[in-house]
This record gives sequence, structure tokens and C-alpha cells, in this order.
Amino acid sequence: MIILGTVLLAAAMQTLVPGVEYGEYEAPVKSKYGDSLIRVVRVDPATARLALFSASAEPDKKPKSAKDWAKAKGLSAVINASMYQKDYLKSVSLLRTKAHTNNDHAGRDKTYLVLDGASGKLPRARILDKDCDDVKKLLPRFDAAVQDIRMLSCTGKTVWTQQPGKSWSIAAIGEDGEGRILLAHSRSPFTVHDFVEHMKALPLNVKRLMYADGGIPAELYLSAGGKEIDVVGGYNEANGDTQGVNVATPLPNVLGVLAP
Repeated sequence: MIILGTVLLAAAMQTLVPGVEYGEYEAPVKSKYGDSLIRVVRVDPATARLALFSASAEPDKKPKSAKDWAKAKGLSAVINASMYQKDYLKSVSLLRTKAHTNNDHAGRDKTYLVLDGASGKLPRARILDKDCDDVKKLLPRFDAAVQDIRMLSCTGKTVWTQQPGKSWSIAAIGEDGEGRILLAHSRSPFTVHDFVEHMKALPLNVKRLMYADGGIPAELYLSAGGKEIDVVGGYNEANGDTQGVNVATPLPNVLGVLAP
């Protein structure tokens, strides 16, 4: 486990607009490439609403970059919602909203981001884990859901096996101990195992973490409170992409934060 100190580049998470904060951190162990920064947008779902968007629900069916999704939908932040299939539209596993189903098949992956609970007693957003939650009972009670690969279990265990020589840019979605949702991105490549260990070391009290995408398609866009961040996946060591690509990939499915 990585136990070296983490360097916070700002004094604290910066509040940009109600319910949306932003921070940048140096990874405890540097990557071989890039700036080794982990960028985190922290969202309080009780204040700022999160929503899923799919190109398959749009009239033109065309994927968009994270920035273009934000501009089209009036979003203050955007990150990948999930990996996608070869048709560049369909999520690899379950992805649905109240108005549209992108993929109705729930695979074997153990984590789900769920949004908009049908009852006022349910949270506006949370990450469900099959090992700790009654997913079968809870899923129908939320209007939107996306299934992704588990990175950090509900018991605090890093569940992604170490894969030497297989590092890449990473976009991930997490939940902290106060129920806030974390949109996390590293342009510099790390193995997924090491990225999870880095996230655990940050002063963010990360409790659950799921993999949204990696390599060149991993993106994070933020425009709120006078701050704009547009960072794309630049590296995939496993594929030999180590020169630092800086071109946004059109994304078919994204998670967005609705601007207050």
C-alpha cells in the first residue's frame, strides 16, 4: 500500500458554486509521464443535481467531447459515465435514465451509480456495492443508474489486481464518507491498482470508487465559478501511447453536474 504523504496543491477544496468544489493533488508516487496530478470535482448531490446523458437519446445520435456535452446541456462538470461498446453508443453494462434506456443488461460488475431516488427518504445520488447493498431491491427505486467496474470496495479494499506495465489515464467516480460524489481524473498514467491507492491516500475520505473509463477517452471538464478545466486522457502505456495525446474523444455516455 502507498503510504507516502500526498501533496495538496491548493489550501483546500475550493468551492466554485453551491454544491460543487474542486481540488488538485499530486499523486504520492509520481507517474513516468505528465504532471502526476489527480483532479477531483466534489459534488454535494443535495445541492447540485447529477444526471446521465447518452448520445443514443439524442436526435443526431452523435457522441460529444466532455466540453461539448457541457455546452449542449448547460453542465458545470462532465466526466465519462462508463466504457462503451464498438458501436460507440452503447454502454458495456446497464445504463438507464427515467426517459431513456441505453443498455438494459446488468453484467457481473459490482458497483452502480444511482441517481434521483423515487422516495424522499433515498439519497439523490450514491454508489451501490453488491457486497454491502441489496442492489436488486434498491435499483428499481432510482430513476437513473449506470453499472461500472468496482475499484474500491465498500469494505475499503482495493480490488483491482496490480498490472505492471499497464498504466493509463483514468476517469473514475467515487463516493466519500458524507455521501458526496467525486469525479476524479488522472491524465498521467497509473496502473488502476496504484490509482486506487492514491485516491485512498488523499484527504477526501473516499469510501467507494468505480472505473468510468481509461486511456485516451478518459475526460474531465469543469466550468464553474470562473474556473475552467478541460483535461483529456493523454496516455495508455499498455498500447504504447506515451507521447501525450491532447485531443478530446467524442463520448457517447457521460455523467454531468447541472449548473445551479
